Parts: sequence; structure tokens; C-alpha cells
Amino acid sequence: MTKSAASDDVEPSPDPGPCIRVRTVVLTGLTSHLITLTAAVTDGPPAVTLAGGGDRDDRPVRDRVRAGLANSGQPNLSHRVEVRLDPPGSLLPPAAAVAVAVLAVTNGIDPRRLASTAVIGEVGLDGSLRPTRGLLPAIEAARDHGIRQVIAPASALAEAALVDGVDVLGAHSLAEVADWLRGDDDVLRRPGVNYVAVAEDLRPPARLLADPVLLMVEVAAAGGHHVLFDAVDGEGSLLTASWLHQLLPDLDLAQQRDVAAIRSLTGLRKDDAVLIGTPPLEFVHASFSPTTLVGGLTPGVVSRAHHGLLVARSIEEFGASLVEGLRYVLLNRQVSLTRQGDAVRYPAHLQLFAIHTRTSRSQRPPVSLALLDVLDIQFRLTTSPAVASIPAHTTEAEQISQVLAQSRSRIAAARSRAATRWSSTASHGLGAAAELTNAAVPSDVLHSHRLTTGPIDHAFWVGALTLRGADTVVRLAWTAADLDCADRPDRGHVEAALELHGASTLMAARTSRDTPSSQ
Repeated sequence: MTKSAASDDVEPSPDPGPCIRVRTVVLTGLTSHLITLTAAVTDGPPAVTLAGGGDRDDRPVRDRVRAGLANSGQPNLSHRVEVRLDPPGSLLPPAAAVAVAVLAVTNGIDPRRLASTAVIGEVGLDGSLRPTRGLLPAIEAARDHGIRQVIAPASALAEAALVDGVDVLGAHSLAEVADWLRGDDDVLRRPGVNYVAVAEDLRPPARLLADPVLLMVEVAAAGGHHVLFDAVDGEGSLLTASWLHQLLPDLDLAQQRDVAAIRSLTGLRKDDAVLIGTPPLEFVHASFSPTTLVGGLTPGVVSRAHHGLLVARSIEEFGASLVEGLRYVLLNRQVSLTRQGDAVRYPAHLQLFAIHTRTSRSQRPPVSLALLDVLDIQFRLTTSPAVASIPAHTTEAEQISQVLAQSRSRIAAARSRAATRWSSTASHGLGAAAELTNAAVPSDVLHSHRLTTGPIDHAFWVGALTLRGADTVVRLAWTAADLDCADRPDRGHVEAALELHGASTLMAARTSRDTPSSQ
């Protein structure tokens, strides 16, 4: 048998070295699993085998490793290499970590070269290193597990620049990693300057809101409250949602990182921006499947709206599974799933703007009572229009700009008052900004401040409020007081909160029903 011309040019493999340990991180949702790969040369024909992965099919990983090594200009594999996974039964690691372990052990690399090093990424069939979804949270998880150095695809260094406390080295290919393993410290790249947050270039709302609608939106934005907007033929609903989104405060750095982690799993934007200062805006409709809503192997729409606004159109048409999923998310502020025996969790601390569309021609189905119970503001637009009239001496664009600025200032001041109050009251740390809103502060902290509850107690005893609804009215009353720069809610704030929650109308109807008519 004659050798091919290509094989004559391939250098022989060096003598194999001792066992090599490489670490990697595998994600299920945003839950991280640190896996240690121990590679050793064993007796047998040249091959790469994986052990410790349970009954999972590892052929795709092994095939990708073999192809990547063969096409990266490295010597042909002349040894049998077993890569053992720890802990046993681990999820299968990405091919990049396996390939680097094989490269190190077959080239006789000193194990100290890869001490406290994790490899994150995938291997192309041509030997290139390619980013995987979730690379940002994977690097963060590696750091949190005590890893001091991470080898990652060079194309993902923009994401890696967000992670402090770990040395990230970017490689374009396995060939570059092989050179680094042999001692070339200059071949791999480090991230550049940390990213600055990008602000969305939002178009101002098209029309000015009428005063009652604008006040409701200010309360929702200031307190982080969920909204049910009920209007004939959906009049003004999307305009109102646009105002609410534009009045939400910009994300702080911690929130921007949270959103970036979600986007790392779903795919970056077309402009490759990593940090975004504007709260996310997502839409959901009755035609969505439960998986599209809550997620599966990748985050669903509720998690893409994390720290932002989710607009649910025609909420009355949502099926039982969608309603159940939304209610769970609003109560728990996260998604918890099981996929192939593995727990999958995604954050979903969002604000919901649900649109109930009435029609003048026929009766539409009511909103599910289970969902109504977790919607803070239940606003019904009756005869008054959602759009305001504009004074003759000014243009609508000028008026919209002025009102936006004034409302943002009021909302910022109200949120600051709430954050100061709750952070000084809480016995446990409430560091996250989202936890310091009136809508999200824990109940024990909320009720540590006394306020006038007579109207709330009356509404509860006549059946116009549930226990959860009574708690919601207290939260709304605090937001109304914060917007008025008051130290605590007075009776007027409480009555306004009852009105916003829709309890006043129900209370009047029940009181009228229970009052005997005069003969």
C-alpha cells in the first residue's frame, strides 16, 4: 500500500503526556453545570472515546472532535484517548473542551498549563472555534466556580468583556490553541475595553394620552404594576402601551447584564450590541404556543421581556395553558421547566400590559378570573377617548415631548422614594432595583408601614377584593402617594388605588345588589 502525498507531510505525533484535566460549563437554561474532563492515553487503535456521560449519545461530539482535529493542521491522531467526565452522568460537554483535552494529552503538554482553565465554545468541522448560545452566562458561571482562566472563541470576546474576575483568552481555531498550549502566550487574544450600554432610538408616541389614561400609566411605571387595559375595539391600547414602555426607567448595569445573559441564549441583535439600556419590549398573542411563551431549550417571550414590558393582545382569547403560564410567571417572576430530566430555569421579572378588546357588535369572553387576581391595575376605558386634545398654541409633537419629560421626572422621583423607604425598612438585603418597587417588595416589608385601611377592609368584607387584591391596593396606594411626594398614603390615595384596581365599581355593584329596594 502506498501513502498519500498529504500523509508524507504530516509530522508524527509527539509522545503522549500524563492525564490532562480541562473544565467546561454546560447550561440548562441559566443553570450552570461545571464538568471536569480528564483525558488519558489508553491502549487500543487511534480513537477518541467519552466515558461518564451515562446513556447519552456522544457520537456527534466525537465526530466533531475528530473532524476538527483532522482539519486544523495538527498531526494525525495516533493514540487512543479516553476522556472521562466528572461528575458521572454529566451532560455532554461542547466539542471544544474535548478537542483541547485531546490536543493537550497527545502533545505531552504539562498539566499545569491548563490548571484552573475552562474551555467554552464549539468546534467547527474545519477546526475553527465557534461561539455557543449562552456563552456569556457560561463564562460568568465558570468564574463563580473558581475558574481563573477561560479559553473562548475570539468572535465572542465582546460578550466576554462583560465578565470581571476571570482572564478570557480568545482563539479563532484549534491550531491557535495548540500553539498556546506549546507556550506561545501571544497567539490568543484578550477582550478589549468593556462595552458601553446602547440606548434604543425610540420614536415618541404618536399621540398624547388623555389625563386619566396618562395618570394610570404613570402609576404603572412608577410602581412596576401589571395592567389590564379594557377598551372598545382596543381603542388606544397600543398607544397606551407605547407610553408605558417609554416611561419605564432605563436599566441599571445589573439589569443590563441580566438582559444580556438572556440575549446570549437567544442570539444577539443584528447590530451585535451586548449591553442595552432600554427595557425590552415584547408582544404575545393567543396564537402563541405555551413553549413560545415560557420557553424550552431557549428562553420564551416572557424571559425575553425580563426587566421590561410584555404586551399581551386580546387577552380574552388566551387559552387555559397560556393563562396558567402567564399567572405562574407573574407570581414567581421566573420560569421553571423540566427538559429530558434536567431542571431549566429562566428569569422573567417583567411588567405585563394586557389588552382586553371589547366590541360594540358582540360580547367578548371575559378575562380569566385566575389572571385578573394578579393584575394590579384594571383600567376600563368607557366613553372618554384615550387621546387628549391639543391646545391651539402648540404642536402635538411639542406637547408630547414636554409631557414625556415631566412624567419621567415624576416617575423617577417616585421610584427613588419607594427605593429609599423599602431599603431602609427591610431586615434582609433588597439590593436589586426591581425588588424595591411597590409592586415587588416582599409583603412583610410592605406591611411594616401602617396606613389607612378602612376602605380596603370594607371592600374586602363586601366581596369586592380578595386577600391578594387587598395587598395589591396597598401597593397601588403607596405608588399614588409616592407620585404626590407624600410621606404615606392618605384616604384619597387608598380610594384612588381601589379605583385603579377596579374594586370601586365592583363594590358599588355589590352594595347596590345587597341594598333592599324601596317599595
